[in-house]
Amino acid sequence: MPPDTTSGAVSADARGGVASGPLAAPGALPAQPPPAAPNASASWYDGVPTETLGWLQNKGVELANPKDALIRIADQYRSAERYIGVPADQLLRIPQPNASEADRRAFLTRLGVPSTAAEYDLSTVKFSDGTDLDADFVAVIQEAAAAANMSKDKIADFTTKLIRFDERRETSYRASNDLRIQEQKALMERNWGVNKDFNLLQAMAGARRLGITDEMVNALREEPRWGEYNTLEFFRRIGAATTEDTFVEGAQATGAPTTLPGAQAELNRLMADDAWGRRLTAGDVEARRQFEALTQQITGVNPAMEAAP
Repeated sequence: MPPDTTSGAVSADARGGVASGPLAAPGALPAQPPPAAPNASASWYDGVPTETLGWLQNKGVELANPKDALIRIADQYRSAERYIGVPADQLLRIPQPNASEADRRAFLTRLGVPSTAAEYDLSTVKFSDGTDLDADFVAVIQEAAAAANMSKDKIADFTTKLIRFDERRETSYRASNDLRIQEQKALMERNWGVNKDFNLLQAMAGARRLGITDEMVNALREEPRWGEYNTLEFFRRIGAATTEDTFVEGAQATGAPTTLPGAQAELNRLMADDAWGRRLTAGDVEARRQFEALTQQITGVNPAMEAAP
């Protein structure tokens, strides 16, 4: 008999299918339950161990965005790839501020820094003329290198450059001094001329008046900052002075005789002048100055000093 189509019941056919009827449209699927609402508190890295998350954060990986985190991790891995496979003895870890002295020393040793200053070898470093370095100088360089944590393979080159610089400076200094000394000699020859020998004796006498020995005067003559002419002219003025605190510019500046015979002739002329003799006897200052200057030029002795008690 035909199926009942008026009762609204749903019956299964012999194959277990769903019979058609008013409550089941032809070809319709069974109704599915609605999807569960997402958990608002869930994140993309849920389930990652806390220790791993902390490690990533300490490495600067921003976890808020998966894409940014992936890029950051990839960049760090690429940087690390350059060192993968490098032998351990070629890698160094820079000591942190709180590192132990042993760790710091181990790091410096790997860089070639010796443990003591005496280990710096300067035996191959010489002056340009082949002479050895002074022991005190070597000790100073070693101590400075140790304080600067210089590697042993750098010390010889560093010291050589330092010595060559000092040698160039010394050569320049000597050349400059030699030039000044020659200029002083030329100046003395030009200004003293034929009176050079006499003026030299007068200069040495002037130095002795101040208690300065001949050795000291000669040392000043070789000192470029004084110079031979400046030194001897200074003491010559003292030697030609009529009193302890009076200095004269010398025969060339005052028009006085410049030779020993000339000085003797000028003294003879004055002594023959009765008026001048009376002034000298009366203590005339100018007459006395002339007499003492000429007498000293002739004899090398200052009458005023000889007459002093």
